[in-house]
Amino acid sequence: EEVEEELKFPPNIISSSTPKPNENNSSEQHDRQKSFQQGGLQLNQRRWVFRDKYPIAYEVATDATPWRRESEHEKESDTDVVPILLLNGFGVGSFHQHRLMRRLLLERRAKNNHRKQNVRYLVYGIDYLGQGQSWPAFCDDGNSPDEFQLSYSADTWIEQLGLFLRDVVLADAANNDGDSPRKAHIVGNSVGGYLAAVLSSLHPHLVSTVALLNATPVWGLNLPFWDGKLPAPFVPRRVGRALFDVIREEGTIDRYLEAAYATRGAYDGTFHDGFGDESSTGDGRGVEGDGGLGKKIRACTEGKGGHAAFASILWSAPASAPDYFSAEGHLQQQQQQQPTMKQQQQQQQ
Repeated sequence: EEVEEELKFPPNIISSSTPKPNENNSSEQHDRQKSFQQGGLQLNQRRWVFRDKYPIAYEVATDATPWRRESEHEKESDTDVVPILLLNGFGVGSFHQHRLMRRLLLERRAKNNHRKQNVRYLVYGIDYLGQGQSWPAFCDDGNSPDEFQLSYSADTWIEQLGLFLRDVVLADAANNDGDSPRKAHIVGNSVGGYLAAVLSSLHPHLVSTVALLNATPVWGLNLPFWDGKLPAPFVPRRVGRALFDVIREEGTIDRYLEAAYATRGAYDGTFHDGFGDESSTGDGRGVEGDGGLGKKIRACTEGKGGHAAFASILWSAPASAPDYFSAEGHLQQQQQQQPTMKQQQQQQQ
């Protein structure tokens, strides 16, 4: 009940201009930030540069209510900071995580109040390169200098996530906690689950736990005759363009959302899951013209780089991760070579 009540707080908005999704922008515009606050919960929209050239959009949500001191001997540095990284599914941005961000923060607040704890969540969402608001500064259907030899592959996204986890998520946590958390919790939905599994296998020293939500087991089609590096050859370009135009149709998006969600109210804008931004009424409901999740997904596809990115994803290979089946077979072989307890007893006799 305490958690549900928090959803009704009126918004307190502090904002500045940010680029629109998938829009070509100068480097100066990428440095701008946007911040929202509602009911003590704060969402900051920021930019981070990947490979020294690609501007990546990300968000971090936290509970900004004043720190609660239980005794005069306690210091704010006694607060335990817990970093959490939420990984999206395909075709969306970190906006798809807003409801989960709010829920995590509100439940943490309720636990803090009930257990008299000082645990602070830093909850991150990130747009993969070629998704949401993370695009090369200048896109031209795969033909611009910024897109040259760029591959929107699983390896590219995993490299992006590993660096982001180390240089942003854990660095922020260290700045907010004297104990410097060395690992983060990873939550992956759909293709985000695939990426979370591979990321944790490659960088176990950075990952505390992994939660998989409807994780997909595959990546792309790994089609022949092209490695996914832009610009695309004629056939992949034409095939990718045709398929991309089909899946980004408003009717297609609506049918997918209808199949994925239990009720239309969860995605059609009836219930607004933001942090008090300009499309919110402040009581958790959407407003007329909000458009819901489908409109946000469609907006991610309207720039000049989407067709090329989709073709690259479609043709690219799976992640260069450890071969789990070979590892399992090696482990079984070792176990078979080791003597059983009965054999050891017989040898001793």
